[in-house]
Amino acid sequence: MSVSISPIKNREGRIIGASTIARDITAEVAGRRQAEEKISLCRPICEELDRSLPDPLVTISANGKITDVNEATIKITGVSREQLIGTDFSNYFTEPEGPGTVTSRFSPEGLSPTIF
Repeated sequence: MSVSISPIKNREGRIIGASTIARDITAEVAGRRQAEEKISLCRPICEELDRSLPDPLVTISANGKITDVNEATIKITGVSREQLIGTDFSNYFTEPEGPGTVTSRFSPEGLSPTIF
């Protein structure tokens, strides 16, 4: 149950009562729990797939920090996962003169990492 209570004021601004709105959120909470359970079941599978891909894969946060990398990224950059995680994506994967473009120096043998 979700309850919202708001004051009711008279013309002078004094509180003379309260407005109450109650809403049953049982279905929403149950739906959220089901979604969270499905995510928790899929997470290990997705993480294993990400790590075993032959192409570099970098996961970044909304503020541009690296949150995870796969083995291919480690191999191409020569930088360990521990060193990469938490650092700025742009420090490793963009050209200084063109922010947001993937650098070619991490593309040996014609491999071009695709960063989403």
